[in-house]
Amino acid sequence: MSVEGYRGPWDARTDEPVLIVNSRFDPATPLAAAQRLHDLMPGSALLVHEGVGHVAAQQSACVVQAAGTYLTEGTLPVEGATCAPDRVPFG
Repeated sequence: MSVEGYRGPWDARTDEPVLIVNSRFDPATPLAAAQRLHDLMPGSALLVHEGVGHVAAQQSACVVQAAGTYLTEGTLPVEGATCAPDRVPFG
């Protein structure tokens, strides 16, 4: 097992489509990186959490629902799908 992080290639073909989830305002993983990965992985879907924070599933029940549907039914969100945060900081 490698102790190094995976450096690619990122254009691998998978048996099942990949669901990529990213927050629009993620301080650790910029949305541009998720968009680039989505572009590189044919058949993938990108779900954008329209909020802040690094772990989108902790910020939005919508993300949890979409990920659960993907994992149990294999259904990806539609192209351009977004999820609102459950709470807005300083709101």
